[in-house]
Amino acid sequence: MLYMIVKIIEQKGHKIMIENNQIGYLGYFIGTKDFVNLEQVQLYLIRVRNDYVDEYIFFSDLATRNLSKILLDIKNLGIKSLLELFDKLSYKELIALCKENELDKICQITGLSLNICKEIVAVTKSKVFDIKYSKKQMLVINSLHKLGYKISDIYKVLALTSERQDPEIIIKEALVKLNEIQS
Repeated sequence: MLYMIVKIIEQKGHKIMIENNQIGYLGYFIGTKDFVNLEQVQLYLIRVRNDYVDEYIFFSDLATRNLSKILLDIKNLGIKSLLELFDKLSYKELIALCKENELDKICQITGLSLNICKEIVAVTKSKVFDIKYSKKQMLVINSLHKLGYKISDIYKVLALTSERQDPEIIIKEALVKLNEIQS
């Protein structure tokens, strides 16, 4: 099921209680609207089921729902992280930050860990923009990050290098360009 036309029974923060065909549902809401009780609206939904949870997440728009469905496949990213992410950023803001490789900004704004933010950017670029990184490029990204360079700068520089080269040559080119950025 992708969406439901529902009657809003109660909303407190992210928790929402709705009714559809005389059946009540309790779940989390991600969106910008506070509803008036008994208002009829169309909500998009995801049901998160695994060994530990069986929860509903309701969304006011389809784009946020679709991106959330993708992001929930990231290891260690669950409902609470998703709520934190979309509490601080709108769909459009998140997409713009991912497109520009602004990993540090995403971490700073949301308070999520660097590893989760790195995965959010990688998955979003892969699934939304169809930009994929090879094993060589990921090796370069991780190596340069361990050397202390900012992830957002690394992604920007990596876009300027050829992925067909050996990782050592890519690292050399990236180091030169990174040093130019920081100068």
